[in-house]
Formats: sequence, C-alpha cells, structure tokens
Amino acid sequence: MVTNGNEVMGARDEEIFNARVAGQSMRRIAYEHRMDVAEVQSIIERYTPMMDARARAIAFGIELERLDRLTQTFYEKAQCGDVQAGMLCLRIGERRAALLGLDTPKRVDLVTNGQEAMHPQTTTERIQSVLSLQAENRAPEH
Repeated sequence: MVTNGNEVMGARDEEIFNARVAGQSMRRIAYEHRMDVAEVQSIIERYTPMMDARARAIAFGIELERLDRLTQTFYEKAQCGDVQAGMLCLRIGERRAALLGLDTPKRVDLVTNGQEAMHPQTTTERIQSVLSLQAENRAPEH
C-alpha cells in the first residue's frame, strides 16, 4: 500500500495514482473508473508530495548524486573503449548540464552585413511612429 506522509491510500486510489504515474491520462483513468476527471485529479493531488523550495533543493541534490554515481560507473569503461559506456557518459553529462542550467540558450541579435544589431520595434515605438506621421500630415499649410 502506498503512503504519503501519514495518509494511507485505499486500493482504488492507489490503482488510480499508479496508473497516472505509469503515464495514463487522467481522462482515460476517469473513464475506466467511471468518475469525473476532477475526482481523478483530486486523488492524484492528494497523494503527490508537495514540492516547496527545500524539497526541490533536496531532490536536485539527490539527482546530481545519482548522475555522479552513474558517471563513475561508466566512465572507466568508456575510457577503455566501450562505445555504449561512452554514449551513456555523454547522455549523463547532458542531463547534468541541463539540470545546472548550462545549456540555457544565449541571446542572439540579428546582424545584417556587419551593421549593428536589428531589434524589432516595440508596440510603443510603432504607436509613436504612427502618431508622428499623423501629426506631420495634419500640420497646417501656410
């Protein structure tokens, strides 16, 4: 029986929770159990652990430790020429970089023919441009 803190799930709720953990959609679960999607969602929310900042930090640290252990396991094999171990080390490194935010895309400004970067006009700039054109057209002629 699955527990969340002090709460113990009933058999039906456990089946619903396990189906969702296994990737089944809430709509499908609701259909199979003849209930509303909102009821399924309520059950899933009740048994899903809350992730406050502290819990996230702990989960983050544990995940990094897992990646370190996996790297340690396959690194020597990769160094000895095991191609699959090398590919796993690469994947583990990619996952670590993603977790640490090292793969965040950098800002890229469009440049034309070596000239300064082109920035799209903001809506405020476009409005000001239109108002200026209207003001020029309405200027009294002498």
